[in-house]
Amino acid sequence: MALTLLDNVTIAVIVVSVWYIIYHIAIYYGIYHRVQWNEFLYGEGFNPAISVIIASKNEEKDIENCLNAILNQDYPENKFEILVVDESTDNTPEIITNIAKRYPEGKIKLIRPPPPPPHINGISYSITIGVKAAKNEVIAVTEADCIPSQEWLKLIVYPLTPHNPDEVGIVGSHGIIIGDSLSANLQRLEFSGFLFEFFGALDRARQSVGVGGASWGGSMCFRKKSFEQIGGYEGVEHIHLQDIALTWKFAKAGFKTAFLFNQRVKVVTRPHPQPIKQRLRWFRGGWQCRFHYTYHIGAVNIYGVPLAIEMYSLILIILAIFEIIPIHLGHIGFILIFITTLMKYLTLLQFTKSKLLLGNYKHSWKAILLYGFWIFIIQWIWFISIFTKPTYKWKEVEKYKDEEISSYINTI
Repeated sequence: MALTLLDNVTIAVIVVSVWYIIYHIAIYYGIYHRVQWNEFLYGEGFNPAISVIIASKNEEKDIENCLNAILNQDYPENKFEILVVDESTDNTPEIITNIAKRYPEGKIKLIRPPPPPPHINGISYSITIGVKAAKNEVIAVTEADCIPSQEWLKLIVYPLTPHNPDEVGIVGSHGIIIGDSLSANLQRLEFSGFLFEFFGALDRARQSVGVGGASWGGSMCFRKKSFEQIGGYEGVEHIHLQDIALTWKFAKAGFKTAFLFNQRVKVVTRPHPQPIKQRLRWFRGGWQCRFHYTYHIGAVNIYGVPLAIEMYSLILIILAIFEIIPIHLGHIGFILIFITTLMKYLTLLQFTKSKLLLGNYKHSWKAILLYGFWIFIIQWIWFISIFTKPTYKWKEVEKYKDEEISSYINTI
């Protein structure tokens, strides 16, 4: 008996579902083998002078915790400076100034630039200014709402050691979202799963096929000369996902990238007060990156494939209920929904066993039960982002000039 178009599509979706299962099994083994690597193999004892750049805007609630965490690093005090590039309109500058008074002159520098030009990403703008103001060759970057672990500086520089046979251009490390609220729990689980899949198991796979790795703006490290060699953010200053775009530029220039998964080099951060808006910005930035870099393939696998399967399954079930198609196809719909939901929770179970990704937080049962629904919402945000992706491209005429930066770089 000849198969109908609906039967053929159903078979195709089943095949995709099986592939989706294999994909998650591969991720599991990728992470399993990942933890066997010695990510600090060549860097022991490497402690260069570092300039720590903090991008800040209206962070009066968090900036003190961030500065204290960096000032208390397990690193020689005379070998790092802190530059806060601040665009705040609240009390953040006063807090920074008061803390700076407790330390030797020049230990903490406050740079107050004018607002960035139109369409320029504020964090890219701040980091560019900070790099130009930095007196040291090695640059570490974090954000004002982040709290690095005590060994963060000591360890994040290790892949940059001259003893490393790979010429690493940029280093990143993982983050953990803190907090006990339901929103914090959901964001922590989802963000950790995002790191688990994108930056963990897939990181080396991306590098092996020459499309670079990934980074997170809360924890990055690179050499000043390497940053200048690739032109910094030039050409990608308009992209919302500025950390991924910068990593792409390093990879495109032939540098290796390193993403560290280790509790000793983690950075913790607060949950975002508007997580839906933040995820939409991430996805829109991802679509901007696709013009340069195949990064978004991972998002299609994680968000697009299950969304397509679930939507098709729901359609099958509805058509079966109204007896428009044979009931057995409606049963297939239930099976496909079960498979995709099961895979979401199997992925959840994989990384919830890892203190590496979730720290010592106990998982709220409400959050675990709502996890599938939350991911379903995120999938739809990803789908919406396809139609709302920014069309603006970088323009030379709107790039800020070096001489303009130098006019306020010493406002400390």
